Amino acid sequence: MNPLETALRRVAQNLNGPVADFFAAAARQLAVLNNAGEAWQRTLKDFQGKLTLTETDWACLAELSALLGVTDQANQIRAIRENVARLEAVVQESQEKVKVNERVLRYAGFILGMILVLVLY
Repeated sequence: MNPLETALRRVAQNLNGPVADFFAAAARQLAVLNNAGEAWQRTLKDFQGKLTLTETDWACLAELSALLGVTDQANQIRAIRENVARLEAVVQESQEKVKVNERVLRYAGFILGMILVLVLY
């Protein structure tokens, strides 16, 4: 078992649900294929309908396949950290959109309430 396969298995053990299944599947694919990039790509393809991720999320994850197992450990760690930072930015952007939409819904509810009051009186 190579270090990347071991790391994927550890991550899977520390998570639950479909995300844990994803990392466990990636470890299994790596054991069979012995090519980290191809194993990652196949796992992404297999889980495309099982995880609720945006196109941006999938693109970030797909970019990792070009580096996994090809570059040295330091470059792989750097690439993973960069992807984590990008995904965190996407999460923050999504949270901001939720706040805006939440505000719009509150205003819409208020306006609907006012319209009902006006119609009923």
